[in-house]
Amino acid sequence: MGEIKFGIRWPDFDVPIDTGTVRAFIHAAEDLGFDHVTTFDHIAGVSDAALGRRSHFPPYYAFGEALTMIAHMAGITNSLGFLTDILNVGYRPTALTAKQVATIDALTGGKIRLGVGIGSVPVEYELLGVGDLYKERGARVIEQIEVLRLLWTKSPVSFDGKWHKFPEVGLNPLPQRPIPIWMGMNWDPPPQVFQRIGQLADGVLPPWVPGDKAYEVRERIYEAALEAGRDPSTIGFEPRINLRTGSGEGPDHAPRKTDDELGEYIRGWKDFGADYVEFKTRQCGLRNLDEHIAAMANFMEIAKSVLK
Repeated sequence: MGEIKFGIRWPDFDVPIDTGTVRAFIHAAEDLGFDHVTTFDHIAGVSDAALGRRSHFPPYYAFGEALTMIAHMAGITNSLGFLTDILNVGYRPTALTAKQVATIDALTGGKIRLGVGIGSVPVEYELLGVGDLYKERGARVIEQIEVLRLLWTKSPVSFDGKWHKFPEVGLNPLPQRPIPIWMGMNWDPPPQVFQRIGQLADGVLPPWVPGDKAYEVRERIYEAALEAGRDPSTIGFEPRINLRTGSGEGPDHAPRKTDDELGEYIRGWKDFGADYVEFKTRQCGLRNLDEHIAAMANFMEIAKSVLK
């Protein structure tokens, strides 16, 4: 099916979190030829009033924690890799995140990519007792990535930075390979986001749709990489294709893309040269796991036709 490797998002909100459902989902993803599973990261549902705008994850939505879900899924699959898309590291302890991801990497035989972001929900920072870090999260993530990579590559190691200070410690066993760190972004990020990606990211997890703007934004990322002394071709891209159209107003209010539209998106990302593409089936009225699996199967059949 060409060079694109397809990921499938665990359908948060739409299906129950129980062992039977997760097992059936993982087996279906394997059987259908997906390369990896992705999980998203929020800690709690937040109301419109608390957020100050419409919430895409209100308090009554049920969803699992990103790394815990991956750890469970890893014990089921024989072939799938994993990606956090994205893990909001801004409100997480950096050393704990390093240990959790290194452990998953060891138990999956090196099949996890850490997709990171800094979040845009101050309520979650407050919930986790780190509300004071919210306004510093953009600058702090640079140091967080430095600490993550340091803890994954050296033991013992010490650090003396602005937000992280610790004497000689070792997080063993060390990963047997550099764990890839991919970075999220939005459609119109400020210049410092391009700088961070150009300096630090192994890959990018963009919200784009295929088209001219995707090429324009990629060029800005490449320019930032060159300014940082990096080879831009080493930066990967995993855009997404949502089955739903638009952002959706809830699980039953977002119409689905047609097969022709899905094919156009796949073709667009093939022409773009995407390394991976994530497919998301949530929040478009699918009523149970069987319907999600049917949508997954249909997508992969379309992909085979487009990429043959």
